[in-house]
Amino acid sequence: MHLSRRKVDFWLHVGLFGLYLGTLSVFGMARRLDSSVGNAALFGLLVLTAVLLAYTALRTRRVPLFGLVLLGLLPYLHYLVFLVTGSSTDGAYIYLYKFSGFLLAPFLWLWARTHDDGQVGRVLTLLALITALRALLAFALPGLHPGAGGTHAAAFADDFGIYERIGGLARVFYPGIALIFLGLLMALENLLSGRSRWVWPEVGKILLFVAALLVTLSRGTVIFAALLITLYVLVRLLQVRAAGWRLARLAVGGLIAINALALAFSFSSLGASLDTSLTGLEHSDRLSLDRHNIDWRERQVNLAFTLVDTEEERLFGVGTHTLIPSNPDLLTGSTNDLHYSYHSILWTFGYLGLALLVVFGIVQPLLSAVWARGRWVLPFAFTTLFIALVGAYTIVFTSPDWNFMLGLCAAYLNARAWGFQRASFPRSPELQLT
Repeated sequence: MHLSRRKVDFWLHVGLFGLYLGTLSVFGMARRLDSSVGNAALFGLLVLTAVLLAYTALRTRRVPLFGLVLLGLLPYLHYLVFLVTGSSTDGAYIYLYKFSGFLLAPFLWLWARTHDDGQVGRVLTLLALITALRALLAFALPGLHPGAGGTHAAAFADDFGIYERIGGLARVFYPGIALIFLGLLMALENLLSGRSRWVWPEVGKILLFVAALLVTLSRGTVIFAALLITLYVLVRLLQVRAAGWRLARLAVGGLIAINALALAFSFSSLGASLDTSLTGLEHSDRLSLDRHNIDWRERQVNLAFTLVDTEEERLFGVGTHTLIPSNPDLLTGSTNDLHYSYHSILWTFGYLGLALLVVFGIVQPLLSAVWARGRWVLPFAFTTLFIALVGAYTIVFTSPDWNFMLGLCAAYLNARAWGFQRASFPRSPELQLT
């Protein structure tokens, strides 16, 4: 069987991006085999990231998305300071892995710059489909996954695992949620623009991605996703005439109904009063917006910021080696992550880290989307908004897969902006924007 250069390129990037997205849980499996093997695998990923960053700099004769690169280098700077001063490095090494997606952003820019939208869509859709199928498999067969024995969370950051059981249902935590959202928007884009000759495969992908989002049993994620998807459809209908108006009206009607149902569950007693035989969730907070979980996160933030004492710590953070001490009301162990992800960056890396994240990870890519041209500009822009919103209430910016997706969104939107299209950087013959 002959493999064309384009197919080899396709599978190469599927495998490469899958490492950073945790699609096949390579590092989680390595860690379960042996902790030293897991550590060696992580070190290998860091070396690979450095090689790809150097390759991009040599190829482009500059460092694209330099603001995100600076953010990705902050954990290295902290780690170096700890080594020089003889401070503890507990918890610091893992941050090199957590921020690897930011350092990969220049390579992702080069990839988006030298590949057409068809290839970009195929690579990301395949990874999203694998992720969704794995998430649904974990939900259907929870006994086969980490955390199933009652331990919270999976064994490692790129694992698909069972966080907890609620009314007999497995609550699945997995990497790649932002990718699932992007894949859903891509399928919607194909559906509304009429680019796909076959309607039902796109409908099937949408249903699969929606189901994968639902098995997280995460209220905030589902509500933000529903609202942004509805807004996306409305924007697309206002932009151009949809290919299939009847299908578009059905999509809008269905999304409005889903949003209304979500609000009814969240702001009334309907969700909590459902019969046990139907859901088994009547004693859970998953179908209401009670403040118990929110109060817990606020107390965690308050405890963390009691450790901030000086102006230097406010500006540069307390460092990746600082752990929140055990507290009977909050923690059975110690951690250096906060559930409010913006607070987590502010606490760990100070105003400097938070400014780099907001300016170069969110605001600048969204501004670039105004001038960008390409089939997936809106899906990537809305995915950036999705990541920004979800980061307000849960752990996002200290998770490698979310940071990879934030870097990918910034890379694509910058690569498709007019300014980059007029740049003197040599075009690849493959680049044919549609």
